[in-house]
Amino acid sequence: MKSVTLVVIISVLHFFISIWLSIKSFAHAFSFFDTGRELTIIEKINYWVVEILFFPIVTIFENSSYEGTSGVAQYIPFILNSMLWGIFIVFGCKLIFNRNK
Repeated sequence: MKSVTLVVIISVLHFFISIWLSIKSFAHAFSFFDTGRELTIIEKINYWVVEILFFPIVTIFENSSYEGTSGVAQYIPFILNSMLWGIFIVFGCKLIFNRNK
């Protein structure tokens, strides 16, 4: 039961951090588009972090026909992606730390 709780907590954190950084990155992109200025190192890092956090499920859905979906259904890839990250982090840490015992 403890593992499931950890997966849920990490998944929720991943979801909100991913969405927040995505919105932040989008806002930076618009300021770049409007002014023509170069992206700063922080803005470039923010972009790459978003790309990493959205891997693999959101990345797969980006170019599919699913992208045009509206409403609550558009969040399904983000939720699935966050759940996958939560599962891999929790069970990956368990695998790594139990190996040394």
